[in-house]
Amino acid sequence: MTLTSKGGYGFAGLSAVVLAASMVFFGCSQEQASQSPPSQQPAVEQQAGPATAPQKPVVVSPEDRAKAKEHFMKGIQFDRGGKLDEAINEYEASIKLNPNSPDPISNLGYAYYYKGYIDNAIGAQLTAIKMNPELASAYYGLGLAFEKKGDKKHAITAWQQYISRAEPHTKYWISAQEHLAKLEGRKMKKIDLTKSKKTKKPAAPAKESRSK
Repeated sequence: MTLTSKGGYGFAGLSAVVLAASMVFFGCSQEQASQSPPSQQPAVEQQAGPATAPQKPVVVSPEDRAKAKEHFMKGIQFDRGGKLDEAINEYEASIKLNPNSPDPISNLGYAYYYKGYIDNAIGAQLTAIKMNPELASAYYGLGLAFEKKGDKKHAITAWQQYISRAEPHTKYWISAQEHLAKLEGRKMKKIDLTKSKKTKKPAAPAKESRSK
């Protein structure tokens, strides 16, 4: 995988990552989903992409791990402030220092999603899932991206995977149920909101309103 002039990764390398990760995700997710409850992009998109998951865990010094966390937290702050380019730079810096953590990669996927780089968003979330198949927030981001892309089949799978991992009756669990019901062409069952629980949000979906 080669770096481009804009600091991203070559599209060919990203495509390989997406293919490999999607084989892992879609190869196992259909069976898991059965057990769980119920445009074209701008050319610049090809000049950016997430770091790949390391084949084996990389030895990261405590100093680099601490620096990676600092960049990650800065990325979150930029993300919340709507400064997506700055957020992407911070997430990429975090990933470079500590490629073993899937969380910055998943957040990078959200940033790509809100920038409109949908294929890269999918690639980032699949990479995060490959690193940690139980990372619920990555499935949420994947559901958003596949839905935006118009890939109904894979969006349904992603939402099912998120729902099966998220705590029931939380804000984003309810949101995922709504997305799934819409894609499946059925009416959303009424949910008792008194059971809703306040939980930590999954990475960046708080900005979902941008896509509506």
